[in-house]
Amino acid sequence: MLLKREEMSVNGIDIAEYNARLLTYSVGSTTFTKNYTSNKNCVIPLISSINLGTRPLTITITFKPVDLEDKWHSVAVNKSRFDKILTDNTPVEITLPDGFMYTAICKSITELSPDGTDCFDVTYTFEAIMHEAEVVISNNNETNNFFFEVGGNTETNCVVELTPMSECNIKFVIAKRETGKTLVPAINILNVSENSKVVIDTIHKTVTVNGENWMLNTNIVSFPLLPPEELIVYVAPSDVDISTNIKYYPTYI
Repeated sequence: MLLKREEMSVNGIDIAEYNARLLTYSVGSTTFTKNYTSNKNCVIPLISSINLGTRPLTITITFKPVDLEDKWHSVAVNKSRFDKILTDNTPVEITLPDGFMYTAICKSITELSPDGTDCFDVTYTFEAIMHEAEVVISNNNETNNFFFEVGGNTETNCVVELTPMSECNIKFVIAKRETGKTLVPAINILNVSENSKVVIDTIHKTVTVNGENWMLNTNIVSFPLLPPEELIVYVAPSDVDISTNIKYYPTYI
């Protein structure tokens, strides 16, 4: 068995580090639930909302023994090391040959199964979200306002970083460029000192300044999800240079 590099990685670690190789993988469709209403006067039910879920992901890898004299033990050690990453309390980031990344939660792991050579196969199942590599958008112009196009084909979380060049109260607005409709009400962050980094994290639902909880110094009532279309960002005050970064993963249903 040849161990090919970059076939598959988990949290940035190539599975070849565990003397393993990807055999097969299967990516299922995203689960969803449609909420709708109907009555005797309505021929076609009216869809009120769609709730998107995760997609099933099945991966089979094979482990090659490091020591042929004690192959069961050497394979079991590497499998245990690999399994430990998958069974921690946080999702893992998996890259596969299809060019996508998967934020995944491991659901099941099979036992070691001899493949008729010196290797042992294991199948893992996950619930996953499919996305591309992180995109970072910055305001590389002379004003605090800018446009950008969101990739993917469904809404996605983001992390907003704001760093003012002088002390100020910051107002952050993000809206759809075509209609001007804001994604959420304007977010005000008070008492931000010079060169401090404000982070609005829509994944963990936090607002921090230099790592310190700053929620009580904001008026935030909801966190924005980025739709896959062109958006416009307004950052005030306009007379203060404010470095802005928006980080997100283009996500697909």
